[in-house]
Amino acid sequence: MLVLRVLSLALLAMPWMALACDTGRRTDMGTGQLQWDASLRFRGMYYDPARFGIGGSEDGYGLLRALASATYVEDNWQARVQLGVHAENGKAGGPGRTDRSALDVQQAYWRWQRGGFHLQLGRQEAGYGSSRLLSVRDGPNIRLAFDGARVGWKGRSGTLELMALRPLENRPGALDDRGEHGAHLWGAYATTARGRGAGQWDLYLLDYRRDGARFAAGSGTERRQTLGARWFGQAGALDWNSELVAQGGELRTTAGTRSVHCDASGSSGCASAPWRRCHTARRGACCSRAPGRASRCWRCWTNLSPGWIAPRARKFLRRRRARFCAGRAARRP
Repeated sequence: MLVLRVLSLALLAMPWMALACDTGRRTDMGTGQLQWDASLRFRGMYYDPARFGIGGSEDGYGLLRALASATYVEDNWQARVQLGVHAENGKAGGPGRTDRSALDVQQAYWRWQRGGFHLQLGRQEAGYGSSRLLSVRDGPNIRLAFDGARVGWKGRSGTLELMALRPLENRPGALDDRGEHGAHLWGAYATTARGRGAGQWDLYLLDYRRDGARFAAGSGTERRQTLGARWFGQAGALDWNSELVAQGGELRTTAGTRSVHCDASGSSGCASAPWRRCHTARRGACCSRAPGRASRCWRCWTNLSPGWIAPRARKFLRRRRARFCAGRAARRP
């Protein structure tokens, strides 16, 4: 524990020691090019909850992510294979689902494009917009990948992409990751072109289903539909990002069907004169209705996330607000 603590503090004090290296090499092959690249990330983590009154004991551990890929590119198509190894050491309670994995296929897809159209098939990562809902999940050790297909179009007015994906289930063995059974993600994501009006707009519609979902209210088949809009842009030293999301769905259990609908909004702005300072505000409300009962609603919001708050203090505030909101939600029948 002492070694991990010292190492973690050293990594926090000297960010350049946290290895994040990318290299690439291109080789002509036939009528195309073969590109090799690799990345290595080592991350030391140390937590001392007593400093913020969260409770529990201290924890220090290390995470390692090693990725290597090969991409073959021709005029209208490309194929990419990426392998990954993920390791963890010293975490209290053992590794989580996104901490450790033996050698496995992180990405393996074929992409065809012509003019403004493109088609991508296979195992792939998918990140959109501000990554509030769809992200590559770069924070945890194992990034999020999907099995499926995406087709898109890009023109003068903007871009449109349709997706039919299945989240990847991470397993600790070698070459054993596969699409999660009973889960799917369908949707459409559109973005307006830059230079048309003040800022740009994202509009999206998503449908998500998962069997065996587990919540405080019960376990069963989860189904969610999400409609969202995002306005973002930059003007001089000011940049902004504002997003509004409405979500409805249901949880089918053996005791019946519980319906849930939520709305949430978030906005952030940064100014860089004479230094960069950011402010973030979020607000959300949810309502649930159990069989034979009236609807109950509750509200949870945050309005204190300026950029100058220390990262650990900011994380502590988020966890306390999340516990408060979860407690209020659990008390609703």
